[in-house]
Amino acid sequence: MNRKSELIEVDGSIGIDWKVDDIEALLLEVLARVEGLQRIMEKTRSFLAAALVFLVLNQSISSIAITNLTTDQSALLFFKASIILDPYNILADNWSTTSLVCGWVGITCGVLHERVISLNLSDMGLTGSLSPHLGNLSFLSLLDISFNHFYGQIPKEFACLHRLKQVNFGYNNFVGDLNSYSWFGNLPDLQYLLLHHNNFTGTIGSSLCNISKLEGLTLGYNSLHGNIPDEIGKLSNLKFLNLENNQITGSIPSAMFFNMSSLQSIDLTANNFYGEIPSSLYKCRKLQYLSLSFNSLNGSILREIGNLTMLKELYIGHNDFKGGIPSEVGYLVNLEIFSAGSSSLTGAIPSFIFNMSSLRVIHLTNNRLSGSLPLDIQYDLPFLEELQLQSNQLSGQFPPGLWACKALKSLCASRQPMALKRSVAPSNRHKQRFNENPITDPIYGL
Repeated sequence: MNRKSELIEVDGSIGIDWKVDDIEALLLEVLARVEGLQRIMEKTRSFLAAALVFLVLNQSISSIAITNLTTDQSALLFFKASIILDPYNILADNWSTTSLVCGWVGITCGVLHERVISLNLSDMGLTGSLSPHLGNLSFLSLLDISFNHFYGQIPKEFACLHRLKQVNFGYNNFVGDLNSYSWFGNLPDLQYLLLHHNNFTGTIGSSLCNISKLEGLTLGYNSLHGNIPDEIGKLSNLKFLNLENNQITGSIPSAMFFNMSSLQSIDLTANNFYGEIPSSLYKCRKLQYLSLSFNSLNGSILREIGNLTMLKELYIGHNDFKGGIPSEVGYLVNLEIFSAGSSSLTGAIPSFIFNMSSLRVIHLTNNRLSGSLPLDIQYDLPFLEELQLQSNQLSGQFPPGLWACKALKSLCASRQPMALKRSVAPSNRHKQRFNENPITDPIYGL
């Protein structure tokens, strides 16, 4: 069938003599156009449906954001209600439902979610307890209420704040057994946990050692006891550790320092530690601050201390060491403060100490140091402000080179057989104490 259509005349009228091929082609064209219209209609329906979904979702997201921010506002208002003293009326005058919560004093909101991410009310003189409703601030990453007068326990609802990175409760009156706050160990992003100067009791539990991202832990000035757990060595990211002024006892665990290569500051002052300083401590080559004073540590100061070349402040006084000051201390080229009074140190004061040009303070009082100070060296101590040598067994003449230390403000060398000569008498700009020493000549300017 391949016939063509032709024009024909029937009863005086002209028409088309449709052939089979023409009819098939026409039908196919009609069907194609119908299908095209259907596709256009389907696309139109899809576009309208997508637009409708977008509008609904946008409205829903906006409603959720508003609802969640309302939740944050409600939590903060509950917290405000738990404040019994606001001496500067900071919250009373500013935290109001008539203003946006993201504009309240101490509040920071995130740009993306418009949720409260920071609550910082440090040093505002506030007195009160912590409302458990703060646990609803689910986007909170920073919480700083230090230097206030908050009391009571920390609500367990804070365990829900999984985005917390920094917590500073320092200088308040919080109480409770530290182990009752084991939920701190379940905060996966926590980097700084500062609980110093409170009234916490109990021991340092292993749960705190599970905070793998922790960089700063301060528990000083509480009433903690027991030993330092070996598990604390798991805190491989730790940079700052402060446990001063507690009743923590036992030896300092050697294992705790094996993985703490990032440690920059450690303060164990005024506890009940005994035994030797673990040699692993000297592997912490980034240390800048080390305080072990007011304990019962014994043994000798190891030569490995020379590895701590970044050290700026070293406090080891009021212990019961054996032996003298190792010559490797001279490698501590950045040392500014060397405090080792009342530590039972013996032997001579190494001459290299007086050429450590960064030193500002030297405290070596009440030891059994003997011998004389070197007379034939140039005292390279341009920043030296304090030199405390009293109550030792030093002898000989006081070196004239020390008077060239122009920054020197306080000098004490009393209670030992050291002598002074008139020719090197100091000027009045120094505060000196040499009484109870044998004097070979009158001292002028004192």
